[in-house]
Amino acid sequence: PATGKTSLLQLVENNLRQKHGATVHRLHLKDTGETHLLERLKNKGIEEDRLDDLENCWLILDDAQNVYDDEKYSNFWQFIVKAIGSSNVDDKLFVIIAATYDYGTTGSPVQFKDLVHVHADITLEEASELFTMHAAVWGYQGWETYLDALLSISSLSSG
Repeated sequence: PATGKTSLLQLVENNLRQKHGATVHRLHLKDTGETHLLERLKNKGIEEDRLDDLENCWLILDDAQNVYDDEKYSNFWQFIVKAIGSSNVDDKLFVIIAATYDYGTTGSPVQFKDLVHVHADITLEEASELFTMHAAVWGYQGWETYLDALLSISSLSSG
């Protein structure tokens, strides 16, 4: 919680719509049942037999940790990872899956809570270059204030 993940996804969504003319569907995932999630996707035109009809479409899944339960959500994840992943949707449909990794989420395939979140070998300059490299791809080159704030609150700035 309070990592800025949802805020970042909102910024990405706005950028995709405004600068790239993309169709963006952002779903906040809650444990509401697999049928409900698949129905929400279907209502947005994202279903297996209609994937070829999509153009410049982005599916942003926020809080994926809420639906990690493989028994309850196996068909959902099969569709997201396998059906979409094996379809010919290159340059048509893009999927962003965002999860809070600090939660001790039951059934989560990944648990990073006890790991240090900073790579010991990266310098402030390298971190800045990394941000700049990714910012260029998304058109965020002018976000110097954000970069300064990001570096100032990280463990990098104290080392």
